[in-house]
Amino acid sequence: MTVADSQTARLLGQGRRLEHFTIGWNVLEAGVSVWAGIVAGSTALIGFGLDSAHIAATETPFSSPDFRKS
Repeated sequence: MTVADSQTARLLGQGRRLEHFTIGWNVLEAGVSVWAGIVAGSTALIGFGLDSAHIAATETPFSSPDFRKS
């Protein structure tokens, strides 16, 4: 393994950890926003929460097999 390969592997690992943290944060944000929206009767908060859930569900670029090809 060359230095470039080692650095690439390290950076991909950091990217995956950041991706997992971001997805977890978005799931937490979605749950809190939907709950707060229901309690407050706010359609806007519920919509924000659903949008956060959608982002969390579709945010997987490092997990995609096509990512490694680029």
